[in-house]
Amino acid sequence: MTVHNSVLLAAAISGITAGVYDGQDFSQVTAASVAAGSSVSLRASVLVIATALDQAIPSDATLSVAATGVLYVLPFAGAGADTTLIPFFTKPLCLAGICQAAFKGRQPTSVNPADYATEVAGIAAVYAAAVTQLPTA
Repeated sequence: MTVHNSVLLAAAISGITAGVYDGQDFSQVTAASVAAGSSVSLRASVLVIATALDQAIPSDATLSVAATGVLYVLPFAGAGADTTLIPFFTKPLCLAGICQAAFKGRQPTSVNPADYATEVAGIAAVYAAAVTQLPTA
């Protein structure tokens, strides 16, 4: 299977993981309590969901390192601004936020992609609509 958007895949992994822990009382969290939280590896289930999302979201040339030519931040305004970097940063952050909201306080408990088909379709649809509202320049 080919990864469509490695940047979005990483954003989905980050967002889903953040959502799992969103709203928790961190004064009560320990490494042992996190490890005991599920019989399914969080890493494995999050990767399954993120991979399904990657497949559900079409490839996007604006997220390719080849399209931007750089991996560092250039000014967004004024002389020398590189507007190709705006979607390179806003799209992944948007997806991470949507994933975080979708999995807020819910720990994935399966490594079967079919178990997340509804969530994946919903997240992909919200993302597709949201990116049309993001600044491009």
